[in-house]
Amino acid sequence: EREELERGASQQRRRAGVETTRRFHIGAPAWFADAGFALEVKTTGEDIERAASTVDVVAESRRMIDLFRAHGRVPLFVIDDSDHWLRIPELDRSPLANAFFTKNVRTLATELACGFVIAVHDDYLDYPGYIETESHFSTVIHVPWFETGHAAGPIGKILQHRMDVHEVAASVEEVFDADAVTGLEWHYFTGAGGSLRDVLQVADRSVQHACSDAEQRVTKQLVIQALTEFR
Repeated sequence: EREELERGASQQRRRAGVETTRRFHIGAPAWFADAGFALEVKTTGEDIERAASTVDVVAESRRMIDLFRAHGRVPLFVIDDSDHWLRIPELDRSPLANAFFTKNVRTLATELACGFVIAVHDDYLDYPGYIETESHFSTVIHVPWFETGHAAGPIGKILQHRMDVHEVAASVEEVFDADAVTGLEWHYFTGAGGSLRDVLQVADRSVQHACSDAEQRVTKQLVIQALTEFR
């Protein structure tokens, strides 16, 4: 998909008469290119999954952290979907969520010499487990809701950042039509109910359709098509 996006952006520039000097490339993470390192990571991960006790899990996790550092990498744990416990109808998962904060998060903070980031739903802020563990957080960042009618710009910046992280050598304007971003903004305030995750899922599916249909850019129609698949 990255190759298709970059090819499309490159063709857009040529049609506009803009000289392009960027080199387009597809790159895996640098550590993945080291076959020996990748195998060590895979093996250590399997050892963590087979660990029989919390003590073993912590020990194997420390080994994984040391492995990355030995190869000049800075390990970081990212838990980005902790609110899925709240999305199970008619099932109270608050005991599980409380235990997650008092046990798992506490272990991350006190037993592993490694940074971590956790995306937390607003509803968790009043949970006893979260309140008890909050003192272990070095920084708490509150992500505000976008103001009505002012989400297109921020959504565009998020899309651009995602493209930059994945080394897509193009601007968001070269990949998404303005009307397509407006369509994503509309979804944010309506069907997505303010969920950026839902908006980005639609954006990702729109990109997949653009690549499959050999479109040069993601159009509003492709966003609408993606929306119908998530309803």
